[in-house]
Order: sequence, then structure tokens, then C-alpha cells
Amino acid sequence: MKRCQICILPYHTPGISFKDGICSLCNNYRTPKLLGKDKLLEDIDKTLKKHTKNNKYDCIIPISGGRDSIYVLYYAKKLGLNILAVNFDNAFSSQYATKNIENAIRVLNIDLISGGPKSCSLTFLVKQAVHLSPKISPIVSFGLICGGCGFAYKRFVYKIAQEKEIPLIIWGDSQEESSKVIKYEPPGLSLIQKIHPRIFYRRLLYKLEFEKLRKEFNNIYYNGTELHLFDYIEWDRRKILDTITKKLNWQKPPDSPTSWRIDCKIAPLADALMEMAYGVSKIEIGFSNMVRAGKMNREEAIDKIEQLKSLRSDRIKNLCKELGISSAEILNKINNFTKTKTA
Repeated sequence: MKRCQICILPYHTPGISFKDGICSLCNNYRTPKLLGKDKLLEDIDKTLKKHTKNNKYDCIIPISGGRDSIYVLYYAKKLGLNILAVNFDNAFSSQYATKNIENAIRVLNIDLISGGPKSCSLTFLVKQAVHLSPKISPIVSFGLICGGCGFAYKRFVYKIAQEKEIPLIIWGDSQEESSKVIKYEPPGLSLIQKIHPRIFYRRLLYKLEFEKLRKEFNNIYYNGTELHLFDYIEWDRRKILDTITKKLNWQKPPDSPTSWRIDCKIAPLADALMEMAYGVSKIEIGFSNMVRAGKMNREEAIDKIEQLKSLRSDRIKNLCKELGISSAEILNKINNFTKTKTA
């Protein structure tokens, strides 16, 4: 596969141009300007001073059990903040993510609230979406599989913040791992797919269940302060991993070539569907960002991508087995796409 000579974006990445073997994102790259730790402390102090109510907690740290959110928890504790950790249980957390949360909470002595929707089954939503995946366009399938969690997880955090009147939420996302670089909208459902009886039936089941989720979380809002830690301090993959491994006994699955996105069992299927929709996977985009920012070398990124894709089929099989669904059709669709792309 022909890739950018600096990062690893494939030449067929939509909306990206190439000049002399280098993609437009690399040609236009500028190092993000960080706000700095002093500004972080100032913004936190300003937020807490505005909050006049006597509260047990200064802030919420949303955690998934993945690398970055656990590091934010550690960092905020080192700042001396009184923290409530909040975990949105999407029903597909990996056993390693669950264990990482337990370890961090115990070592740091932090309170935790973990929960999910009361009105809706996210497992049911994912099951209907996986049933539909072989039969509909990848971008629609991707949206359905991640739709329930994508809609509810922030609202769940906001709900807890509202109820407990907590003035601050600190998030652990970073520009280096963002996939929001493609300006392209893949095709959705065709007319035939929209009126096909089996597809219509599964979509109807999905919509009816999702409507319960919408009613439960639709009017959730948050008028406190939201900060993103890595807008202020450097996102350093190796430092983060070294810190949480040594201090909090954080672990990734032994067969995983990367410490990124180990928290959700759906991730391999979602990544495959995104690649089918856009011609490039979320992890390829994320690794390209890291290479561009000097956080990973190009050879390492390509090697990790190849390893992850070699593990993808088995992980999708395991997900389908857990859902009680045959994986044959969706794997056949993914494999046919892969053969076409590499032909």
C-alpha cells in the first residue's frame, strides 16, 4: 500500500492531497500551542472560586479504563483535587479496562460512580447493528454500532455532575488521537436497503430501543466548566504509559501491540467499518497524527497497524460470539474489501 512518506496515511485517504509523496496534513502541520500548567491551575482555581456551594468534590474525571483517562485521574489527584471518577458502562468494557479502573481507584483512594442507561439496552442496540452490518453501507453500520455510547456517555457524565453539583469536568482526549481530519461523507443507505424487509425490521427494532435512550438523556445539559487536560500539558504517550504502569499497575492485553483503545470490545469492528467507509481506519489516522507530532516513528506505526489488523478477525469473532451472532457474513464483507483494496 502506498502511504505518505512522513506519516502513514494511505494515498486513497479521501479529502487528502499529496505533493512529492507527502500528504497535505503533513505539509500543513504546525505544532499545537499548549496553554501550559500555570494556565490550567488558573482555570481550575477560577472555576472552584466561582462555585460557592460546599461540595465534597471539586471535579469529575470521566474514565474508561484506557490509558489516557487513567492518566488524567492520576494527574488530577497529584494536583490535590477532590475527585469523583465516573465510568459510563457501555456493556462492552474489556476485562483489562475494568481491572485498570479498580486498580486506579484503589491506589488513588478516589470515589467512583459506574453505570449506564436504565431505560435502554446498549447490548440490544449493538446486536441489531451487527446483524445489519453485512447488509448495509459501512458508514451507517459504524454509526449504529457506536451510536448508543456516542449519544449517551457524555450525557451520563453531565447527569452525575448535575445531580452532585460538581463545577468542573476534566477530559482526557487529545489532538494526537483525534480522527477528525477527513472532510468526506460516504454514501448512506440505498433505496433498496431502506425498503428491504429484513433491514427495515432490524432498523425499526434499533430505532425503538434508541428512542428510550433519547428520552432518558435528551434533556441533560451541563452549565459548569469543562477542561481538556492535553490542551494544557503535552500529550506524551511513553510518559503516560510509564507513569500509569508503575504507579497504578495499569495493563494492556498481552496480545495487543498497542496501549490505545484497549477499553472497548467493539473497537476492532468499529475500526474495520470505518476503514471500509473511508478507506482508512481510525487507528491509522491516530497513528499518523502521532507520527506527525513526533510521538511515534513511522516504522513503529506501520508495524503496529499490521499487527492490529492481523488480530481483527479473531476479535470480531469473539464479539459476535458474545452477542450470539454468526460472524461469517461480516468477516466475509471485511475480507472482500481488504482483498479489493490490496489488489
